[in-house]
Amino acid sequence: AGKPAYPAEPYRVLFIGDSTTSRNDIPGKFARLAELGGHEVIVASSTRDYTSLATHSRLPQTTGKLENEAWDIIILQENEAVLLNPESRQAYSIPSIEKYIDIVDEKGGIILLYSSIGFREGLTDYEEFKHLDSYESTQDAVDLAYLEIGNELLLPIAPVGEVWRQVYAAKPAFDLWQLDGVHVSPEGAYLAASVFYAAIYNQSPLDLPVSDEFGIDPAAIELIHRIVAEVVFENQDQYRLPLFRP
Repeated sequence: AGKPAYPAEPYRVLFIGDSTTSRNDIPGKFARLAELGGHEVIVASSTRDYTSLATHSRLPQTTGKLENEAWDIIILQENEAVLLNPESRQAYSIPSIEKYIDIVDEKGGIILLYSSIGFREGLTDYEEFKHLDSYESTQDAVDLAYLEIGNELLLPIAPVGEVWRQVYAAKPAFDLWQLDGVHVSPEGAYLAASVFYAAIYNQSPLDLPVSDEFGIDPAAIELIHRIVAEVVFENQDQYRLPLFRP
């Protein structure tokens, strides 16, 4: 109920976020997966390191794209320092996302939340996050925060973090993070792009070719595709997917 109809291709997709979105070019990898799946797509991004969605709403590089162009899908990723603090999440994240909803509604688009990744060693360097002392605890906190926002604002979610959790559990030696334990490696970026492909097109990545152009081991790609399909399509009600009505 309330879902828009599928837009005509090419979809116009805008990513807004910080380095969790930009590192290793998740938007570009998503665009390439869409092409491999037989879709025409126009992808753009507005990203800046350490930048919250509230700050993005005042940045000319972001407001220009929102005000001057129409987007079918806008993908929002909140800075973790804001997201994981319940007070700042209520004070800044949710009001900011409501502003994005108003902008998108005027032009007939839809918001998709990017439920992102936990940090490999936790967040113990930050006093307010001392309790988040492991990957599991930070991933739990990130997942819960996005589910709370999605439930409050009735927004769909791309469950990148949950797929990440299950791939990491299945193959702990698989290097999803960069050396800093915070940002995505090329493999991690491919994982995120695969989740966006499944969430946006409502199509399984199992149907995509296992391409060597990404420089990733084919067995790893097959594992990612399988777990993306399981998480996305077995939990569609939880994540308010698919994006569009048939």
